[in-house]
Amino acid sequence: MLKSRVIDVLKALSPEELKQLRDFVHSPFHNKNKNVMAMFDYIKKYYPSFNDAGFTKEKIFKKIFPSKEYNDTVMRILLSDLMRITEDYLVCKQVAKSETDYTAFLLKDLMERKIEKLFLKKYKESSAASDDLKINDTFFLYRHSIEELNKGFNIDRNMQQLNSKNLVDMGNYLIIYFLIKLSSVVYDIDVNRNNFNTEFNSSSVEGFRSFINHDSIKFLIKNEDFKERDILEMFYYAFLLNYDNIPEETYTKLKELFYKNIPGLERSAVYNLFLSLINYNGKRNWKDTDNKYRKETLELYKEMLRTGYYSWNEGGFMTVIMFRSILTLCSMLRDIDWMEYFINNYIDMLEPAQRQNMFYFSKAKLDFSKRDYASSLENISKVNYNLFTFKFDVKTLMLQIYYELCYFEEAAAMVDSYRHFLSNNRNVSQSFREWNVNFLNFYVELINCKSGRKKTELDLLRKRIDSATNTASSVWLKNKAYELS
Repeated sequence: MLKSRVIDVLKALSPEELKQLRDFVHSPFHNKNKNVMAMFDYIKKYYPSFNDAGFTKEKIFKKIFPSKEYNDTVMRILLSDLMRITEDYLVCKQVAKSETDYTAFLLKDLMERKIEKLFLKKYKESSAASDDLKINDTFFLYRHSIEELNKGFNIDRNMQQLNSKNLVDMGNYLIIYFLIKLSSVVYDIDVNRNNFNTEFNSSSVEGFRSFINHDSIKFLIKNEDFKERDILEMFYYAFLLNYDNIPEETYTKLKELFYKNIPGLERSAVYNLFLSLINYNGKRNWKDTDNKYRKETLELYKEMLRTGYYSWNEGGFMTVIMFRSILTLCSMLRDIDWMEYFINNYIDMLEPAQRQNMFYFSKAKLDFSKRDYASSLENISKVNYNLFTFKFDVKTLMLQIYYELCYFEEAAAMVDSYRHFLSNNRNVSQSFREWNVNFLNFYVELINCKSGRKKTELDLLRKRIDSATNTASSVWLKNKAYELS
């Protein structure tokens, strides 16, 4: 059976796209090799699986060259040519989908050919049309590129004096683009540092943050002549939220500006700004004694679901990380009815490969919240541990179930394996390791007390749990200590 990179691409095409590619392959502008045309026409008969036992290079070669002996070199050259043509098709399709890319390429060509009247016409049209475009990072890079092309056009005509406004606009667009992208990179670094124990202290991005001239950005925000100042201010606040010890006023201003500007923002920008707001609250969940930040985070998630911005691209899947976060918040806030509604209505928004494991895990969490511990244990046992992303969550939940069902021996064995898992896993950050180890230490004291193995001063234990802010499931631990007392 033929295995090739071009076959991998063909498998990913829709039937309509396969028809378009056939026209592309048969177009003399893109391809003049009739052998490639014949090969494509034969190959596409095996679409979409391409897994027939007779689908081999030798059989394809025989179809193209009936009277010749098989030559692997020729076959590899033909497949390579078809791959190049297919790549050209994919690029052309992407350019055709993007009005901004199309315009930028057209203006560049008109400038190089010195077609002045048409260039000026298309430039003015692009400037007017940009007012109707949804805003994201690429919008500002596009506007910067268009203004740069216009600058070059004026220089070629020896009319540099017309560039004064262009230069200012170019600079402003570049500043906003830079801030948006830097904010996104810093956010991703923050997430990877906390979740995967990745060290970034020596990176150039970390060092560069200290060189940002905040006074210059604030000056631009106050500049009445800068029409995108609202957008700059919004993304500047999003950038600031990545710093520690940022006043809550910055969060409030960002949220206000964000909700005001959602209609004019492109989908990916809305999604990323939602995550910036959520991340700000998430950092404060560790010491959230009155659930203020947890409630705010859950409301942000609900707004994402209500408005359909739970995925980065239109029609995309929700990430399992987001799904798990919503489940955890519902559990911590005892919002059981909405938790059940969420599971029933949004489990199909996950990638198909993730659904079954997450469904059983979700049902286990829900049953546990309803105090149906036997059913919770049944569902958590159905999770394929080797494939499930959140192994920590499974272990913690199983320990809680064992406690409620008085399965003390099973709990002791699980605690021991969990400690080894935490100490041997290099992807666990120090803070996350402490978060879970503290839980295990308190959990063992509770188990010993409940089983009668060892007495514990429960009032003192509750105070210790309350003061140890870096502890997983601290609310559950405190409740169990209170019940025992």
